[in-house]
Amino acid sequence: MAGYDGFSMSNNAVGAYDQGKVPLSKMNKPWLQANEIDLSATHARWLAKNHVGADEWHHSSKMFNRTEFYSADAIKDFVQEHGNKADEFKAATSKPADAPTPATASWTEWQGNGRSAKKVAFNDVEGHVRGGWFHHAGGKKSMNGTHIRVSYPQQGNPSRGQQFQ
Repeated sequence: MAGYDGFSMSNNAVGAYDQGKVPLSKMNKPWLQANEIDLSATHARWLAKNHVGADEWHHSSKMFNRTEFYSADAIKDFVQEHGNKADEFKAATSKPADAPTPATASWTEWQGNGRSAKKVAFNDVEGHVRGGWFHHAGGKKSMNGTHIRVSYPQQGNPSRGQQFQ
């Protein structure tokens, strides 16, 4: 059954869809319910990709991309034999808590516009770092800029090698 069905996928990929096999992107709640799989879509995709493995692959798109197809029977068989690996799934997909870290920062901002713009320096502002942001009493400041220096009390050195000018 070689060949292509228009520009979207190979005839073999069309045959895989007819057999009930789908790529990860089509593994959604209606498909899971139709195949009597009692998992969330995210959990089923994670399980299929990390433990079950693809049944077959086919070309798709006019660029002949390789697309892996998964079957509901393989997922059900795996869950029946090994369980749904809920603890492992939870550990793999949960984000660690981003605790705030106390810090002191200095940066420069421009206030006004045109010729009347004034350079205003913020020196030794106390606050905390969470993610890529420095939070202080007056709001928050992105730490991605080149004109911000953040020092941590226990380390005492500027983070990310950023220089204050």
